[in-house]
Amino acid sequence: MKIYKRSLFELAKGIVIALFTGVAAYIITGLFTSSALFGLGIPILLTLAILYIVVFSEDIHFELEPDGVFRYYKRRMLQNTFNLKNCYLTYRRKSESGFPATHDITLTIVDTAEGEETGLDCGPLGLNQFNEMFGEMENFAIKNTEVLSADTNSASST
Repeated sequence: MKIYKRSLFELAKGIVIALFTGVAAYIITGLFTSSALFGLGIPILLTLAILYIVVFSEDIHFELEPDGVFRYYKRRMLQNTFNLKNCYLTYRRKSESGFPATHDITLTIVDTAEGEETGLDCGPLGLNQFNEMFGEMENFAIKNTEVLSADTNSASST
């Protein structure tokens, strides 16, 4: 069984971003209010909310069994189980450059036996770990034989 967990880098990046967001909120609220309640309260609440999201809401991991059974866990609780031999796979990735670069990755699993389509947020895994997991999953999934092509010579010269 292979286990794919949230990358330590993604966790650390989220914590650093939460702290910088708190500092920025402190500076901004300091410009508009002299009240200590608002000047410290809003940045602290904002930082705690982002830390909660980073630490608990993005706590995901995946298990891939040698027989093609795939499990999705969120907050250490089993959310979904898929038999990849009955599934089509695809994913959508939106990357933004910058410091640090961010990758929003959504894995879509279409279960032909159940007739359901499920989207899973795989961004917390990180790009490298997701690519490794997706490559392993493709070994079990139904191969998509549809070939999409684009005609690059669509303009005619007359």
